Amino acid sequence: MKTTVAVIFSHAPYGNVIGEEGLNLAISLTSYIQKIGIFFLSDGIFQIYKKKITEKSYFSDYSHKFKMLFFLGVKNYYCEKSSLKNRGILNLKNFFLKVKVLNTKKFMKKVNAFNHILTF
Repeated sequence: MKTTVAVIFSHAPYGNVIGEEGLNLAISLTSYIQKIGIFFLSDGIFQIYKKKITEKSYFSDYSHKFKMLFFLGVKNYYCEKSSLKNRGILNLKNFFLKVKVLNTKKFMKKVNAFNHILTF
């Protein structure tokens, strides 16, 4: 059986290192896993939002590392539609990754198609 992994980002990139740890794990998994899906849900959508303000926080801006996933062969990026709507984000041009926007039902169906699910 082919191992597949879904990595779900559900936390904002501010105030903790959860997102960065998830990203580092996803990058590491590309060496061992052929199919990885990257999912953005709830405040996790801010992980790939272009307009971040990190100057006043104690955390570094690691968002540029998300682009590495594409070069490492990860081509499956998904975002849940109501997460965007609830946060007033209407324009996908504010993201630096091309994500497929799915309604909640299709989003969950896509997540459940993976053997392993990791949430950050």
